Amino acid sequence: MQTSLQLEVASLSRDRGILNAAIGAEHASPGWSIAAFEFLRDYARRHVQFMAEDVIRLASVSDIPKPPDGRAFGSIIQRAVREGLIKKLGYAPAATSNLSPKCVWQSLIYVDQA
Repeated sequence: MQTSLQLEVASLSRDRGILNAAIGAEHASPGWSIAAFEFLRDYARRHVQFMAEDVIRLASVSDIPKPPDGRAFGSIIQRAVREGLIKKLGYAPAATSNLSPKCVWQSLIYVDQA
């Protein structure tokens, strides 16, 4: 069983990796963070729920430059949570992670297109 200290260390390691990936993406393509956040915001307006891999897949065929490290999108997801655009709904198997459970996000800004 993991201790609270082990979980805290893992959390800090995760956050450091996300931050380093975001810095790398911004260095490789200045303005990437803004463009990626706007892309996620627009995606959340059109989808009630989704996984990060859905956003990343669609972003990869858009005009958003591909970040050197896919973890850079973690910073965009975290910002969207902080700004109240999305919230964690639960978990589902992720095709991009050998069906490991990943977060399912619920949009708080969804606009019904009907």
